[in-house]
Amino acid sequence: MADQEKIHRLAQSEKKKERIKAANQLRNNFELLPNKEQATKDLLALTKDQDSEVRAGAASTLGSAFAHVTDKEQATKALLALTKDENRYVRAGAASTLGSAFAQVTDKEQATKALLALTKERIATCERAQHLPLVQPSLK
Repeated sequence: MADQEKIHRLAQSEKKKERIKAANQLRNNFELLPNKEQATKDLLALTKDQDSEVRAGAASTLGSAFAHVTDKEQATKALLALTKDENRYVRAGAASTLGSAFAQVTDKEQATKALLALTKERIATCERAQHLPLVQPSLK
């Protein structure tokens, strides 16, 4: 069984690697943890981390843990905020989680708008990429 106190300490660590480890341990053990309220608080705090890798890990973890979080409204708000993150990997993780947890999110209208906005962003990115010159590999 996972040590919830250890996960809590890792989630509050100054070290990025430890906070990432906390997100991973929450992902793998959330439903088994005895204090879901504390686990939810730790996970939601990680969604607001200053480091994008930690936020991306937290977004992914929300996908597997969403059914077990104790505050689905706050989890939904956190996911919606992550869809507007400056980092595209965080946004992608949030979009994936919104898709998988859509039936349980508390604000389906905002979730739908967020997913549509991310889809339009992705289409625009692909369209811009079509105008880039193709680089031919060198055959030396």
